[in-house]
Amino acid sequence: MKLMVNHQTHYRYTQVARNSVQSIKMMPQSSMHQSIENWHISVPGQYSCQRDAFNNLWITATQRHDYRYLTIMAQGVVDLYATELGYVETDVSPMLFLQRTMMTCCDLSMLDFAQAVVKVKDRKHLIFLSEKILQQVQYQPETTSVTTSAIDAFHARQGVCQDHAHILIAMCRGLHLPARYVSGYIYDENQPHLASHAWAEVFVDN
Repeated sequence: MKLMVNHQTHYRYTQVARNSVQSIKMMPQSSMHQSIENWHISVPGQYSCQRDAFNNLWITATQRHDYRYLTIMAQGVVDLYATELGYVETDVSPMLFLQRTMMTCCDLSMLDFAQAVVKVKDRKHLIFLSEKILQQVQYQPETTSVTTSAIDAFHARQGVCQDHAHILIAMCRGLHLPARYVSGYIYDENQPHLASHAWAEVFVDN
């Protein structure tokens, strides 16, 4: 299956912005699951390209003029292969994703919550854990921000997809299961205009 992607990020400022820097990671990788037929990123201003520790193309763009509107676009065609989801080909050790971060710390009440649900560290129980998190933390837009931690969202019992992902990651790492944050799109053929989404990946059963 081929997907044609047209992603646009629009910045609108209430006041004039100047001397700004944007870090942009919008270049998908070819892998055992997909190949990139063509891809183009449109970035205003001056920019440089490099790759991060996960081999993602990383563009740093700088704006040296006054502006109030800014648009970044990524367009291309991705060919998806008919493979089962699960294993992701990578040279990065899963153990890297056991490290705590400010956004994914797990306190004792969260660990107790996870241990009560995950009796066996397998896919079935982890899916059950994600369902329990959704019951515990209601989906409520505009109740949290990009600075809200997993602990804060868990105790507030409300948040959005990024909070659910942070909480699941925190709990999995508390259970010594490598987990990481993913941002992207969930394809819906009936919805041509999609908002970005967030979810978590957990390394289990090798």
